[in-house]
This record gives sequence, structure tokens and C-alpha cells, in this order.
Amino acid sequence: MQKKRILMLTSIVLFALMMLVSCNKVTYTLTYNLNGGLIDGMSEYSVSVDEKDENKLVDLKTPVRNGYNFIGWYLDGNLYEETSILIDQNITLTAHWEVITYSIKYNADGGKLTGKISTYTCEDEFDLPVPEKVGYTFMGWNGDLTKISKGTIGDLNLTATYSITKYTIVYHLDGGSLNNPVTEFTYLDEVVLDKPVKDGYKFRGWYLNNEMSGNVVSKIEKGTLENIELYACFVSESNVSGINYVLNGGTLADDNILEYVHGKEFELAIPTRENYLFMGW
Repeated sequence: MQKKRILMLTSIVLFALMMLVSCNKVTYTLTYNLNGGLIDGMSEYSVSVDEKDENKLVDLKTPVRNGYNFIGWYLDGNLYEETSILIDQNITLTAHWEVITYSIKYNADGGKLTGKISTYTCEDEFDLPVPEKVGYTFMGWNGDLTKISKGTIGDLNLTATYSITKYTIVYHLDGGSLNNPVTEFTYLDEVVLDKPVKDGYKFRGWYLNNEMSGNVVSKIEKGTLENIELYACFVSESNVSGINYVLNGGTLADDNILEYVHGKEFELAIPTRENYLFMGW
């Protein structure tokens, strides 16, 4: 019975001593202030050592941060140049960074480009310049990229993307009709205009205005870069008469006038004949 009591008292004393030692345990912490960076994928990182540890020398970690070069650790406002540190007190190291400047190279793919921005950093945000290419609509860089957003990193090689511009043709038929008219074109196209029909009338040509002034339009030339409105000019068949040319050995161009509208002035075609000078009709 006496032995049991002694053992119990001994156990209590040992437990009390262990608790006392535990309560008096001192640890020191190295805290990394990452300032936007990461260590091992973590945005918060620290290392703790026991006061009684024989080895309190800790190798320093190197953080990473997208768009920045790590300059070094600062301790109390000064650059700490060592690769390890003795943790004999609570310490805070702060990461310092230098923003990286990236380059931008442009391939306008035949377009004209002004206002190029040739460098940027991950802190920048701006709209990319828009190139101009005749007959085409700019869609974006490398597909549909039109701006640089904050956080973008890396050197950029940009190639302009275009879609060919389509222009429209609007027909004003003045009561006439036209089968399957061409309603759009690109600057690469040449569009020969079809002739509309109207009962009791003869078609006299297409004009670019409703006053029917200016030149008659028979086709839309390749390289045209605008939408077109066409106005059909009709005259009553009773007001139109044909012209018969007696050429007397001469020839006329294919586009000579073969009929005329009563009361409307026009110029007669001029024939040619080898070794002869045309004197008139």
C-alpha cells in the first residue's frame, strides 16, 4: 500500500514538472512578408524554432511573383544579403520586387499601323492600336485580342486578324423589277449591273442619284470601298426612237448610242475609218 502511494506521488510530481517545462517553452518565428508573392504556392509563410534547438540557422526561401523579379529580402528596411538567417528572436523579412518590362511586336499583315505601344508591364492596362487595311475590317490581334489587361505577362508577338468588308447595293427600281440582283460586294469584286424591266418603258441606265444626273453606271468597279445606291431610269417607249447609222465603210465602238429620248440632248457617236478623217453625219 505504501509503495503504491509513493509511485502515485512520483507520477504526479513528474507530470507537474513536464507541464512546468512545457509552459516555459520559448519559440522564435521567422515571418516572411511576401508582398504579393508566393512561397511553395502559399501567400503566407513562416518558420518557427525552439529556443533550445541547437541549430537555429535557417536557409531562406526564394519567393515568386508573376510579372516581377525578386530583388531580395529586407530586414528593418535594409537589404539582407545572406542566404540564411539565425532565428534567435522573432524576425520579419519583407520581399522586394522589380516589375518586369515586356516587349510587344506587331505584324499588321499588310495594314497601316500608327500609335504602336512597344513595351508594357503587368501593372499596365490599355487598348491596343487598330491597324487599317483597305477593303478589310480589323477583328483583333491574334484572333480577337483588342486590349492589354492588368496581370498580363510575357513578350507578345501580335498578328492582325481581318475580315474582308462587305458593301451593300440598294436598288431603287421606280416600279420596275430585277431578277436576283447582286446586293453585296467586296473591294475585290467587279459587279456588272443587270437591267431591270418595266412594262411600257425602256430602261435608260442606272444613276447614283434620284435626279438622274451625272454619268450612267453600268458596273461597280473593282476597288470600290463604299455602299452603293442605284436609281433606275425609265422612259416611256413612245418617247424613244432608234438610231440607224450608215457608216459608209467606217466602224463604231460597241458602246455607241442606238436609241434616244425625244427632247433630250445627246452626243452622237464618232465612227472611225482607216486613212479617213470623219467630217460629220
